[in-house]
Order: sequence, then structure tokens, then C-alpha cells
Amino acid sequence: MADKKQGPEKLNIALADHSIEGIEIFTSEPSRLFGLMIWLISGLLLSGLVWSFFGKAPEIVVASGVVGPDTDVRRFYAPIAGELVDIFVTEGQPVLENDVLARLNARDAVEVATQALEAQIQLEKAEREFDDFPNRKRLMNQKVAALERQIEAAKQVYDRNVADGLSKLKQAQRAKLQKLLSDREKARSALDIARKEKTSFERLLSSGGVARNQVELKRSEYAAAQANLQVAEANLSELEFTLSQEDEQATEGLEQSYQDLIQLQINLETLKNDILNEESKLDIALRSAKVQAEAASRVSFNDIDEENFLRVRAPESGVITQLAFTQSGDKIQANTPLGGIAPNDAKPILKIEILESDRGLLKIGQPVKMKFNAFSYQRYGFIEGVLEYISPTAEMSQATNTPAFKGRVSLEKTAFDVKGEQFDIKYGMLATAEIIVEQRRMIDLVLSPMKSSSH
Repeated sequence: MADKKQGPEKLNIALADHSIEGIEIFTSEPSRLFGLMIWLISGLLLSGLVWSFFGKAPEIVVASGVVGPDTDVRRFYAPIAGELVDIFVTEGQPVLENDVLARLNARDAVEVATQALEAQIQLEKAEREFDDFPNRKRLMNQKVAALERQIEAAKQVYDRNVADGLSKLKQAQRAKLQKLLSDREKARSALDIARKEKTSFERLLSSGGVARNQVELKRSEYAAAQANLQVAEANLSELEFTLSQEDEQATEGLEQSYQDLIQLQINLETLKNDILNEESKLDIALRSAKVQAEAASRVSFNDIDEENFLRVRAPESGVITQLAFTQSGDKIQANTPLGGIAPNDAKPILKIEILESDRGLLKIGQPVKMKFNAFSYQRYGFIEGVLEYISPTAEMSQATNTPAFKGRVSLEKTAFDVKGEQFDIKYGMLATAEIIVEQRRMIDLVLSPMKSSSH
């Protein structure tokens, strides 16, 4: 009973603390509009909760990049050191081959151009000698043929001399020798007869059988026979000496003809080697002249204008992609690239750097949305593309000084439509690429940071 009495007493005390208007608000029912709003908010929260489990949103990887050509860029250089006087092109400007891109104040330009001219003269000389060599080679081959015929004739003569030359000589010498030997034998026989007759007449003279004048005659005949024998022996000795000389001369003649034959063969081989060596020498000289002319052709007098400034020309037709120097007075070293030229048929692509932490789920062919700094995303939207390339290895990024992979993204279109006017995307423009990796549930995207923080 006490508890039942205390209940109304507490209610009376609570009502006594409020005014009549407050009691009315407290006891009145809510309006239908307010109730509808409560139900609407509750429905939206419930729908959002259900959609977070079944609805999906794309998970993206963001990478920054710069627009460049899809082919290699051809660099153009300052051929020698100098000071930049003028630059006549800008990035994105189309140029034709041999267009003047810049002017340099290069002190050594005239000297280098003179060396290039001398090298060109030497090249033309080497080319003439090389082109004229077939005619000289034809004449030299004719000399080779003539020498071969001469060698063949000399060889036949030598072989014939060796075969029968000495035998004929011996036959002639033998005939002479036999004649002189026969003469000597005759002289000896005559001397013996004269001696016998002289002895016989001298014996008869003592007995008075013959006259003295007959004896003197026989003595004279004996002296004559002795003289004839001496002459025959002298002729024989002289013939032997002559025969010895003829043998030596014949041997020397054969040796000389053999030496002449060998010399002709040496001349033939020398001439053949000269043909081969001269052709090789001319080929080497031509190659060397081409290398020297090409090395010296960096500068010609056509590249020096009337103010003695050096013109830097475009090596090929294309579009200027980059300029390393733009200020007059910049100091430029030899073979320093002044900029790059992309071919006319090159297409712009976005070259991006992918952080190592973002590489895991990326693969070629994934769709990409690109937002360009030069075109406000809120006003002009984005350009779609496809991830076409990812480098196999990571390199240190110059921008972040962390490992990063190189990537290339193709562009679905290369211009923005602004109020019906096309504005091309230029090389060098910066953009942010959003690579769509996969579709994930909303609840997973919401809970993923919480899971990461809990670990």
C-alpha cells in the first residue's frame, strides 16, 4: 500500500516542476510528417546497410604520370660546345627535317667545318679510286696473263735446254777433241818416222852412203815433225781449256735461265698479291674515309650563317617533345641533347610510375581513368584508357626516391571537347591515372582500414 501511494506522489511532484505548455508537449502525440521522416531515415539506413553487403564499388590504384610518345624520341644535339643565341621552336611544335631549331655561338665552328670539308674531299678521292679499281684490275689481270704466258715459254725453253742442250754441246766438243787427238797421233807418227830416217841417214853419212845435204834435209824434217807435235799438243791443251769454259758457260746459262724463270714466277705472285692487297687497301681506305667524314660532318659551312653562328637543325621530321635549354646565353657542352623529336605518326600515351606497394594486383589490360592537370576534372571529365605495359623490375624513382615500376597507359582519345572545340593533349602534360583493380563490397572497403589499423 505504501508503494502504491508513493507512485502518485512522485508523478505529482514531476508535474509540479513543469508548466501547463510543457505538460501538453510531453503528453501530445508526434505529427505524421515527423513520423514519416523518422521512417524514411530508418529505411535509408537499412537500405544502405543491406547495399553495403551486396553492392560493389571499384578498388583503384592511383599513379601519377606524364604524357609522351609511344615510340622512342629522337634526340637532337649541339655538335660542338657553344652558347645558346636563339631557340626557334617550342614544345609540341611540328618541324620538318633540316629545319633550323636553334643558333649557337660556337667559336670552333669554322675550324670544325674546315675539317669536315677536308674529310669530304678525302672521301670523294677514296671513292674515285675505289670506283676506278675495276679498270686497273682489268689491266693488272692482263699483265698477269702475259706473265703466265711468258713463264710458260721460259719454262719450255729451260726444259729443252736441260734435256738436250748439254748433250749437243758434248757432241760438238767430242768431235773437236777427237780431231785434235787424231792430229796429235799423226804428228807423233810423223815424228817417229822423221827420227828414224834422220838416224838412218846420219849412220849412212859416216859410211859415205848418202850426202850431207840429204842428212840435213832429214834433220830439218825431224825438227818440223817435232814442231808439228808441239803444235798438236798445244791445240789439244787449248781445246781442253776452251771446252772447260764452254761447260762453265753452258752451266751458267742454264742457271741464269732458271733464275729468270723463278723471277718471272715471283713477279707473277707479286702482281697477284698486289691485286688482292690493293683491293683490300682501297676498301679499308674507303671505310676509313667514310668514318672520318661522318665524324667530321657534325658541322659544315652550310650550318654557319652570315653572323658566324652555328645552326642546329632537326635530324628528322616530327613534333618537339622536350626542350632542355630555352634561355639565351645558356652554356651548352658538345653532344648535349637540346631536346627530343617524336615521329609524326607517334601516338600520345601516359607514362606512369607505380609504387611498389600498389604493384601486387595490377595486370596488363586493366581499365584506367585519367585526370589531366591542364583540364579540370570537374568541368571536362576524364579520359579512359588501358594499362598496356608494366616493367618487369622496379627502379628508384627520382620523384619519390622509392622503388617504382614503369607503366604505360593508352589513351582512348587524344583531345578534350570543350564547347565543340577540340583541344589536343600535348606531350609533357601531367595526369593522374586511376587504375581499376577489382570490384569489392562496400562493407569490405569500409572495414578494410579498420582491419589494417587493428593489425
